[in-house]
Amino acid sequence: MKKTASFVVLPHNSTRIKDKYLVSNVLGAWDFLDPREFGELESLRLEEGSPLFGRLRAKGLIADEANLAALLAGFRSANANLFSDTALHIAVVTTKCNLACSYCQTRVAAPQDMSVEVALRVLKYLFDVKSQRLSLEFQGGEPLVNWSIVRFLVEGARKSNTVG
Repeated sequence: MKKTASFVVLPHNSTRIKDKYLVSNVLGAWDFLDPREFGELESLRLEEGSPLFGRLRAKGLIADEANLAALLAGFRSANANLFSDTALHIAVVTTKCNLACSYCQTRVAAPQDMSVEVALRVLKYLFDVKSQRLSLEFQGGEPLVNWSIVRFLVEGARKSNTVG
């Protein structure tokens, strides 16, 4: 961070697009600046209280004591997924279907069903994940065409969820 006065200009990237500069940072903050504004930002000639200063501060390109906590909270929230395992898991239990939708991605020449052995590996993986909340979504073709495996996975998930 470049320190100046009672605020810092957060590290950022910039690129010129026609007659403006797009400035963005790792927090997801961004703004378009005209060449004069961009020059002020890059040379750290920003005046606290100026309209440009207020705009860049409000957008999260400048940090000071008043907005630092909100910027950090926003960063933590936007990146919370980096600190926990995924909660949503998808099991394709079959590529068979009793319909013939032209847009379906699972239309294959040799449809297959998930086996019990693969379903056991799905359950093991599901409960090896360190997440407080889990969702198991069934996909396929039409998952209910392989009802025995859907039932096996649901019953196995219920049993595993009550253990421990």
